[in-house]
Amino acid sequence: MGRRAHFLPVLLCLALVALAAGLAPARAVNGWREDFGALTHYSGLSCPDRIGALERFEVAGTTATMLASCTYRTDEIYVVVQIWEQNYLLRATRDYRDRFSEIGFAQVTGAGIAAKGLTFVVGRSGNLQRRETIWPISIGQRGLVLWMNYAYPTDNKAVEAAYNDMVETLRFMK
Repeated sequence: MGRRAHFLPVLLCLALVALAAGLAPARAVNGWREDFGALTHYSGLSCPDRIGALERFEVAGTTATMLASCTYRTDEIYVVVQIWEQNYLLRATRDYRDRFSEIGFAQVTGAGIAAKGLTFVVGRSGNLQRRETIWPISIGQRGLVLWMNYAYPTDNKAVEAAYNDMVETLRFMK
């Protein structure tokens, strides 16, 4: 038996340690931790790899009053979801409106789902406009901003689908 008899328990012990390490929650990096198919921030913002047609390509951590954000995109639509400190949502929305106006972006009445948010024309190319719409969203005690950049009028259906997919996902955050 000698060495072989002692080798098997050591090998099993190492296998169990490796298995346990794989099952342990990932350590947080800058407030984010990896979950199955998502990144989750300590603030509670969960950012799945994909939401509908949108693919996550960036996350950001805490600033002065914004706790975390995730950026998603398709070919022509960019979506940012931000979670703000409690009771700061209305101020954040006013600040965005004021900054956009100060820069000189024209505020317009959005079409479809964009009519529920603050919509600005941020660029033009021929008959197309680049628009950004900002929606303040309260879900439970959380104050969120959903911010979308898209081509108008060609992406109206895609904008509505992206909005609905994002809001539905945000409702299920823990």
